[in-house]
Amino acid sequence: MDKILSANIKTVFRLLTEGVINSIDLTNFSLNTALRNKKYNAFITVTHSEAQNQSEMSVKRYSSKKPISELDGIPIAIKDNFCTQNIKTTCGSKMLENFIPTYNATVYQKLLDAGAILIGKTNLDQFAMGSGTVDSIYGPTKNVWNCNDYSKDFYISGGSSGGSAVAVATGICFAYVNKFHWKLLKCKVAKLFNPQ
Repeated sequence: MDKILSANIKTVFRLLTEGVINSIDLTNFSLNTALRNKKYNAFITVTHSEAQNQSEMSVKRYSSKKPISELDGIPIAIKDNFCTQNIKTTCGSKMLENFIPTYNATVYQKLLDAGAILIGKTNLDQFAMGSGTVDSIYGPTKNVWNCNDYSKDFYISGGSSGGSAVAVATGICFAYVNKFHWKLLKCKVAKLFNPQ
């Protein structure tokens, strides 16, 4: 499954369509990968139950040979400054730490309508006002290229979308939604670089 998480979306869609993999297994592997990579602090909220429900619906669509789009069954992340109905949206801030929207941001709704599976809401500088993802009330997001367990000595991940970049770079998800426009990335370095 590790090889699949490093594949591009088009390849994963083909594997889902051919029945080589299913979105439940893919989603569970993504969720487990998020748990294994917790030390990087990429996510503010991991959406376990939502992701599992969305993946079950995706499996039904693929079973009836009616996937909605090439994003159907694909694990994604969304930056925590986009509203997600009934899911906490904090903007990485104290002021909104308990805010639960009653509606979805248009871009997230379009992804839901396309069958994408939300793995979680990613860390960011408060209100996306920063350049290192170190100014979040949930702590900094750490660059995958230099982070030893829970050490305070680490490289920053860039920002303000460092959580999203790390989510893609670690293979937790295939794409993320970023401010003002969405980025469907398969560049495993995302915004990260190997300084060596």
